Amino acid sequence: IHAPELDIRRRADGGFLVAGLDFSRASGNEGRAADWFFDQTEFVIQGGTVRWTDETRGAPTLALSQVNLVVRNRARRHAVRLDASPPPDWGSRFTLVGIFREPFLSTRAGRWQDWVGQLHADFAAVDLARLQRQVNLGVEVAHGRGRLRAWADVDRGQVTGGAADVVLDDVQATLGPQLQPLELRAVSGRLGG
Repeated sequence: IHAPELDIRRRADGGFLVAGLDFSRASGNEGRAADWFFDQTEFVIQGGTVRWTDETRGAPTLALSQVNLVVRNRARRHAVRLDASPPPDWGSRFTLVGIFREPFLSTRAGRWQDWVGQLHADFAAVDLARLQRQVNLGVEVAHGRGRLRAWADVDRGQVTGGAADVVLDDVQATLGPQLQPLELRAVSGRLGG
């Protein structure tokens, strides 16, 4: 598909709507759209625009441009790659890659809530304060820019662990007991009080 415009929404109840189709339910006829999508051998979008709205975080809608997406599905295995350009004040183009597998006895290709796998994110340049509006970084960031590479383990649709390599500059962040810990392998930059 060349140059589509797509709205993706995570509802307050955690369900997902993609172009108005409900991809969050996996019982009865409600999961047919997800089953159809993840039964396709390959799905490619080039030069698209995606507007992401996350009602669970109350974040403003994020518009991504020049979106390239490749999804490959084979024998209970799913590989996803997304390359996109955020608004200029967010940073530069980024890449997200996911490799997942369905349970052995799975009968529904679209039941992503049962999948196990890994996610990888690579942001060559990113404003962490803006990113945290969309993603739980494990710390509260008032400001900070730099490079971020992160890996996350996924079990049954939930992030269960991970690690991050970061190179940051002009950072002001606060760790709190209510926040999940973030393992940092490398940090370069100044941490502000």
